[in-house]
Amino acid sequence: MEKKAEIAAEFPIPADNKPAELATSGKTACECSCTCAHRQNHQVDIPCTDSTKGQAERSNADATNVYVEDAHRRARPRRRLSYSPVRIYSPEPLVFRGRSPSPVRRLTIEEVSSHLQLIPAVKASATKTQENVALDRSVRIVPFNCKAYVTTHAATPVDFRHWLPLLASAIPERWYKFADAKSLNLLADLLAGAPAVTLQNMLQPIENARAISLGMPAITASAALRIEPEGQEEDIPLLYLSVQQAVVGQDHYDHNEWYDRPRRQTPDMAKEGSATGTPIYRVVKCGSRQAAASRAFYTAGANGWSTIFTCVVMDKTDDEGMPSAARLFQRVKGLRALVDGTEDGKTMVFY
Repeated sequence: MEKKAEIAAEFPIPADNKPAELATSGKTACECSCTCAHRQNHQVDIPCTDSTKGQAERSNADATNVYVEDAHRRARPRRRLSYSPVRIYSPEPLVFRGRSPSPVRRLTIEEVSSHLQLIPAVKASATKTQENVALDRSVRIVPFNCKAYVTTHAATPVDFRHWLPLLASAIPERWYKFADAKSLNLLADLLAGAPAVTLQNMLQPIENARAISLGMPAITASAALRIEPEGQEEDIPLLYLSVQQAVVGQDHYDHNEWYDRPRRQTPDMAKEGSATGTPIYRVVKCGSRQAAASRAFYTAGANGWSTIFTCVVMDKTDDEGMPSAARLFQRVKGLRALVDGTEDGKTMVFY
């Protein structure tokens, strides 16, 4: 209170703070003997009583306190607001975008829709350079949406001798188990002229064979599948022999030992046990190059079977069959040489 009194004495209330109505109306203040400052607000025609006296004193004291506090507030030095380094803000919403895939280097692969694109024909009169154009490639067979590998390497007499027992004695379109260790030993004895060895000992026919597809079938497009007869060669009765390969599959139904009914249906797959992945072979006979090429195209796409060897011989109407000994064959360099017939009792073969 003492401090407020000192401030009030230092900053007196100016005369301008009188009410505007009293200044403009011309009326004088109350003439009573009260010492309250409230008399300045009273008009002459209002008598000053004891009740109004106390009320006037309280109003005057409140006005003085308000003025003194306002003056004290102005006299104080302005306090600087404290600054907080921590800023409160709402971050922007996070937008999670999918990670863009890394660029994949796609290998271009040729797409074929027919055997004409798969195995292009080469004329018999073509030069050696044109005949041996490298066509080894991996292709996608569009109608069946599968891949196949095409190779054009030349067949050798070793390949012909290896497949001769199958070509000479196998029943067409029938699967055989061939070329195991026992068969190779019997083949060596057969080529040596052992009379006790027959082709039936080497071939093991498979009854009701379930030939399943290979992962990626291969087509050996040797000269027999690529050279197209022309001119008089088109009238030659030719026989195209192709060897196809597949893998043994298991039965379609898996039977339960407790119930005499199928337990579940299983997809075609390799047979379990020792026969897992056992290769089987068959011989396919065709009357023209176009037929042999289309057969190789279809079996590779629809069934996933490989065509691994093809040769051409003259078609004999007497149905004598092919000789079983490799020494009875003579390899020729072109289809025209097949017309000349045999030399020294040998059968001409082109591969």
